Amino acid sequence: MKQAIFGAVAALSIFTAVPSSAGELYDQGLRDRLSWENWFLSLNGDKKAGAEYWAGQRSLPNPGNCLGDPDFQRGCTEAKARLTPFDVLRKSQPEYRAGWNGYVPPASPATVSPPLTPWEQEERTRQQEIVTRALEAENARRQADLQSREIAARAARAEADRATAELARRRAEREAADARAEARLKYEQIIAGQVQKEKDRGYNPVTFEDYILDKKDLEKNQSKIAIRGYYKTVGHLQVLLRSPIADVDDDDARIILLTENAERDARKYFLTCRDNSVTCPVTVLGKIAKCARTDKFGAKTAELCFAVGDSWNVAEPNES
Repeated sequence: MKQAIFGAVAALSIFTAVPSSAGELYDQGLRDRLSWENWFLSLNGDKKAGAEYWAGQRSLPNPGNCLGDPDFQRGCTEAKARLTPFDVLRKSQPEYRAGWNGYVPPASPATVSPPLTPWEQEERTRQQEIVTRALEAENARRQADLQSREIAARAARAEADRATAELARRRAEREAADARAEARLKYEQIIAGQVQKEKDRGYNPVTFEDYILDKKDLEKNQSKIAIRGYYKTVGHLQVLLRSPIADVDDDDARIILLTENAERDARKYFLTCRDNSVTCPVTVLGKIAKCARTDKFGAKTAELCFAVGDSWNVAEPNES
């Protein structure tokens, strides 16, 4: 009863000291502060300790939790419920905050708290240890959760980078395949155009096998033919091979060439091949003619050779 009367007197003394121009928000802030102080003064023991704990935590960036014995938790929880709406106005309304901070506690005679008994001191120490351990456990849990999230985020970023790299690799492969296909198509179109030019000039394309099998008839009819193979020199002998690795001594795998009357561009191409000592792909155009070949012992033999009139070659696209 004395405490209630004292609080009412204190409230009356405070309100009479408030300037009439302070405003409604100022008055509300002062009333709410008085309400809080009166409620807080009504507490005792662990419940008061819990309320005091929350009052000191609420303005921190990361306030703690209301952990402790039941009375401590009740005091902390109720203080949180009471102070939260006050704090919203205190942080957002300057006049309200001025009224809240304008509270002046009433003067009271100094009192000396009786010393704690050993049991009370032990109990207080125990409660403080419980709170400390609970806070440490909560901080450890939050730290572990943060580390777990960071690890998961790094793994997600690594997986995203891997997926991006895989997509880029596949896109590069598709683009390279498309480029090869386009180059091959252009090559085949050029080849088809060259073959048509041969036909327009009266040259009939024949395979290497057809040449070997029909060369006598082709020579007899003086047929104009075009045949594709690989140019190579063997000593003073110029030959057209079936394949780049064909045996130059195999009569069924080579054709002896006569190039002295070929077009200048054709002779230049053959000269470049000889100077570089390479086997060159080429299509030769001409007729089959009789020729005499002298072996290393000076003996002469009659053969059928290919008299080149012209030649052409289109480099194949790189397939790699």
